Amino acid sequence: MKVTTEKPEPGVATLTVELPPEDFTTAVDKALTRIAGRTSVPGFRRGKAPRNLVRRQVGESAVNEEAVNRLIPESYDKAIEELGLSPIERPKLSLVQADPGEPLVFTATVALRPEVTLGEYSNVQIEPEVIDISDEAVERVISQLRESRATWESKDGTVGADDMVIADIVMDLENDPTSENRRTERKGSEIIIGKNGFPPGFDSGVDGMAVGDTRKFAVIWPAVPRTGEDGETEVAPREALFTVTIHELRHQALPVVDDEFVKSVSEGQFETLEDLLTDIRARLTVESIRNARSRTENKVVDAAIAGATFEIPARLIELEAHYLEDEERESFARRRMTVERYLQLTGQTQESWHAQLHEAAERQIKARTLLDSIVEREGLVVDTSEIDREVTETVASYPTDGSRVRKELNSADSRRRISTSILRHKAIEKLVGYVGGYPVPTTLTSSELRDGQGLSEAEETPSE
Repeated sequence: MKVTTEKPEPGVATLTVELPPEDFTTAVDKALTRIAGRTSVPGFRRGKAPRNLVRRQVGESAVNEEAVNRLIPESYDKAIEELGLSPIERPKLSLVQADPGEPLVFTATVALRPEVTLGEYSNVQIEPEVIDISDEAVERVISQLRESRATWESKDGTVGADDMVIADIVMDLENDPTSENRRTERKGSEIIIGKNGFPPGFDSGVDGMAVGDTRKFAVIWPAVPRTGEDGETEVAPREALFTVTIHELRHQALPVVDDEFVKSVSEGQFETLEDLLTDIRARLTVESIRNARSRTENKVVDAAIAGATFEIPARLIELEAHYLEDEERESFARRRMTVERYLQLTGQTQESWHAQLHEAAERQIKARTLLDSIVEREGLVVDTSEIDREVTETVASYPTDGSRVRKELNSADSRRRISTSILRHKAIEKLVGYVGGYPVPTTLTSSELRDGQGLSEAEETPSE
């Protein structure tokens, strides 16, 4: 068997396999034996008819086809093994020549497992993360806690920023070629100025109105993408005519930050503002450390990727991108949001969204390939106890269904996936070690961080 290989594109190999004439002859002979065993020839028991009669009855082309269909896959498997290639999917086979007395020639094009040539990853450099919680960050949390305890009280005067408006709202949407004039009416709607879902221009339209006032004004409803049977189309901007009647105005009354406020938001865990501020700073620091560690890991992996050379089949990137798209669509569905609405909110098009998914898919494949190669290069290993600990920690998060989860996680496939995940993280930790380790806080001691557990779970401190 003679095999030549070329790479028409990254991560894809095309093998040209040439078999000597005697291999084809032997394959034809075996094919005729198999056919004779399942073919009835008048006057003979099945499998006992002379081979020339069997050949005449089924036809020469049927025998050759049987031989080729068995010989090519077997020869392809041998060629892959000899070359040490790692296909990720079934090959695309093409018969070039199959004439009696001549070499049998075929080609096989197949996508291969991604490959990487590692760069000098031990010398990568990144911009270090700094963990230093500002007074402004702490003050923002205090503001959020005040808002969580705020009340809405009636106010005199006119509509202003952040006010709540109790109003009747009628919206007439102008005619367009695809729909009839649409009118919606809402009685006694509660609208917060600056925090509602109306298009730009609505808030300024009601600005300065007083209780009892009625005002009409027009607002341009932005263009939105819509996906129909013929693909994506864009509905042009349309004018919406609003009629608003104000029944009540309210303003937000924020509580004073005093001892009672401190006891309320901490559920009695703290007595003084100083204690609360210390706890907030500690919790912000813990969250900031977590985020900084994650950013450090992403930075160092990206730096190592930039210094490496990859061969990844485009087909694999497309499959990964489709997988990511399915995940996002499921996530949108759980939040009762359509893709079109998401694109509208983020200012993206279908094309830019797909390009973003494609980029993320390529990065994920490169990261996995890189880390697996570092695991091998560094000789990293995982102990059974590490897998057991990961299983136990995961099971602990399913208190009502722990036995089922433990059984699933202890399957051979699951433990193999857990092992791979642990090894890849060890590779990341190696990279982080090469850039000087993880970032550390500059403002709090370790004891202060351990003490930063004051707020209840119901009022988790937001990240900075």
